[in-house]
Amino acid sequence: MLRQPPAGTEGSFRVLLDELPAPTAGGAVRIALRMSVPVFATVPGQQPVLTWRVGQDARGAYLSALNRVVAMSASSIRS
Repeated sequence: MLRQPPAGTEGSFRVLLDELPAPTAGGAVRIALRMSVPVFATVPGQQPVLTWRVGQDARGAYLSALNRVVAMSASSIRS
């Protein structure tokens, strides 16, 4: 079911993916997998700005991402 977000706001949705294991003989281990993927729809006139950073700490390497939305003027939206 999709609902329309209020005018002028970003829409956010989740896509659910289920992987169901095939039937197996008795005594076998079966694992069902569910993935929930966020999906975002921006508002016309706004531009997402992604900033990526790779770092390392005591636990190992990591990737950090920041998503900011910047309002654009009409002159910067032209093709």
